Amino acid sequence: MNKLQFIKDISIRNKIIAIVLFISFTVISVGFTYIATRDIKHSRNEARSRLLLDATLIGDYCIVPLTFDDKQQAAETLSRLKFIESVEAGYLFDENGELFATYPDSLDSTNIPTEINGQKAIYKDGYFYITEPVIFQGKELGTLFIRANSKELQAEKQQLIIVMLLLIVGLIILSYVLASKIQRLISDPILKLAELTATISTNQDFSVQLKPQGKDEVGILYQQFNNLLVKLRKREEERDKAEEEIRELNISLEKKVAERTASLEAANKEMEAFSYSVSHDLRAPLRHINGFVELLVKRNGDQLNEKGQHYLNSISEASNQMGALIDNLLQFSRTGRAEMRLTKVDMNKQIEDALTILKRDTTGRKIEWKIDSLPVVLADHALIRQVWVNLIANAIKYTGQRETAIIEIGATGENKEFVFYIRDNGAGFNMNYAHKLFGVFQRLHSNDEFEGIGIGLANVKQIIKKHNGQVWAEGEIDKGATFYFSLPKIQED
Repeated sequence: MNKLQFIKDISIRNKIIAIVLFISFTVISVGFTYIATRDIKHSRNEARSRLLLDATLIGDYCIVPLTFDDKQQAAETLSRLKFIESVEAGYLFDENGELFATYPDSLDSTNIPTEINGQKAIYKDGYFYITEPVIFQGKELGTLFIRANSKELQAEKQQLIIVMLLLIVGLIILSYVLASKIQRLISDPILKLAELTATISTNQDFSVQLKPQGKDEVGILYQQFNNLLVKLRKREEERDKAEEEIRELNISLEKKVAERTASLEAANKEMEAFSYSVSHDLRAPLRHINGFVELLVKRNGDQLNEKGQHYLNSISEASNQMGALIDNLLQFSRTGRAEMRLTKVDMNKQIEDALTILKRDTTGRKIEWKIDSLPVVLADHALIRQVWVNLIANAIKYTGQRETAIIEIGATGENKEFVFYIRDNGAGFNMNYAHKLFGVFQRLHSNDEFEGIGIGLANVKQIIKKHNGQVWAEGEIDKGATFYFSLPKIQED
């Protein structure tokens, strides 16, 4: 961090010079490195080619000694390698791979090299290793091996590097001189602008103007700075007026916020009172109805005919349905007012919990579950579990007429959100009425087909909306339905 601060503290003049020198040095270094590398490679290839040619000539001279098994003549032939300054050692092997002759004569079989590994010519660790087969009339009589140093090549390389370093130094010096002259075209106008800015900051005088400096980027900067000074004068005049208007607006907003807060608190109290009334006052008559129906059945049930029994059962069922309706309304109301406790929620665990809760509904059913691995989201644990319970219960219910129900659960990752889905092969629905699915008491099937109240999906929509998500559905009559909901991804810091 201190190094970066040091760079920021360098003057624009020195920064421009440094940039020009850096670019010049980089371009020159890359260019010279490329040229040096190419020349060195070219020289190495030429040296290798010369050695290969010499090895071919020496190999041709070795045909006679190898043919007549004349080791002395072979040694004399190899001695010609002394005229090649770079050659340090030579080995001649017969067709059986046995050492036949060496150069110099002091070499023995213990010094037979292994570096070449069957290649005709390689360069390794500053040495050339050449292998040349000795062939006469299509028959391989033996093999010639030569090891040569690269001292001459190294000398050429050092000379090339010295010349290039001298050229680099000269060009860098020339670049420095040119950069020192060019930087004034940029730094001087900027320094003048900085001085004027300091003066304006001290005196708060926005009436001054800069003298135009051509039509280049610096000239445009001067022109825009002059325009800025004009606008600053106008804004200074408007500032006091705006501040006064803001003060009055703040007072008005504070008053409105207080009124809205009071109104919201009153509405919440009314909702709490309504919930209390529903949970107590409306339940009491239902309990009385159920109690008297039970007494009537118990005491006078044998006196009623079949039609009377049917009436009592209808009353009891209607009363129970009314109780369930009240319970679902209360749950819907509590969900809307519930304070969310956001934590990281494992959706796979949520599915397991939901299936455990709905185990009684799946008993005796043949259901094929296809559940993918689901991601972790930031949500309210209890509310999201209720979403899955409602959606899975729906899928179980509306596949009840299928011999084998197929229920799929999965998720896809969009840009900033996850989209979860649950798909079934159940009764489906008409897409023309899809907008009614998530309304309170809105049902697309009668109670004779599928029992229900019409609160579950409304609850799902309310919970997902509280999580800043969306919910929708797709379906086709008698071909199943797919319900989707989206939740934001966890934003990592």
